[in-house]
Amino acid sequence: MDFFTPVVAPFKLNPGFVKISCTRNRYALDVIQDWARGIQDRDGKFVKEFQTSFQPSFRELYLCSTLNNFNICIDFQHSRPDFVVTDPEAFTIEATVALNDSRTGSSHSPSSSENPEELNLFNEEAIVKLGNSFSAKRAKFRRSYSSLPQVTRKAFVHAIEPFDRPFAHLAAQRTVESLLFGYYVDEEAYLKEGELSERSRGHKIKQVVKHNGAPVDVGLFNGHSVKEISAVIFNSTATWGKALALSKDPQSNYVFTAVSLKNGGVLADMYTMPKSSYTEHLIDGIRINHNPYATHSLAADIFRNRRVYQFFWDDSAQNWVYKQHDGQLLFRSVSTVIEKC
Repeated sequence: MDFFTPVVAPFKLNPGFVKISCTRNRYALDVIQDWARGIQDRDGKFVKEFQTSFQPSFRELYLCSTLNNFNICIDFQHSRPDFVVTDPEAFTIEATVALNDSRTGSSHSPSSSENPEELNLFNEEAIVKLGNSFSAKRAKFRRSYSSLPQVTRKAFVHAIEPFDRPFAHLAAQRTVESLLFGYYVDEEAYLKEGELSERSRGHKIKQVVKHNGAPVDVGLFNGHSVKEISAVIFNSTATWGKALALSKDPQSNYVFTAVSLKNGGVLADMYTMPKSSYTEHLIDGIRINHNPYATHSLAADIFRNRRVYQFFWDDSAQNWVYKQHDGQLLFRSVSTVIEKC
């Protein structure tokens, strides 16, 4: 499939598609083309949807490449859910993204280069958007997926990403941890008072509040309310920056700033370096949170890799297991160096 030759009128092209196409970075575009290896256009509309809606299709391409990386076999004869896996064990994946509404620009909107000032408000709104997308897919499962033979009696996994505003990647894992487990860290308190502050330590929350004052429950994996969802795959670094990081551009003027775990996953290490020195793997940044109350559990061994964070309940040991290792990617941003004449 040729993803970058327009098949619709210019005014129908998604701004995100236009933005990456106009960079004319053939090396990074080739990375995205490579992600599509093995994918099948089941309804003949994938290229059109990639160009007109962009973010959901971009996410599907990345997920397809990730599954290929783990030698996971996909049965494309089924049109839904997005991925029907047959080996190493049968399970299904539905991909979705959190998108912006009329109050916020998309992740590709022009914006100030300055980070958001009110981090707690930024995070809270992002949690709401992520929760909206999660709830919509859960409802779709109950309404139309649950009775399908390729879905019944198998693990059902959500793969979800935030594209709801500029700087969406800044939230890193904060939003998904809050949504699923009600675990939140007050970043504003940390920046003002330091790590010894009581407020800056991780704490439990039960709700966040929408802009209209309506409460939204979080901690969805703390009970049986979403037992049909086996796990959530999340990667805030699965963006255009991932394609730039994986590209083989010999003359790149990009600079990467990244944060990864160190000291046995206890501390974080931040570093900035040019493209020529920076390395990143396709699966870096993946976080898989398993639902301990799921009707059908996803085996943790399927995605076992030192680069992949996993969080699950071990029935035999009767405790939580954190699979986190030095070098696991938490965050990455990309800047462009422009030389003055």
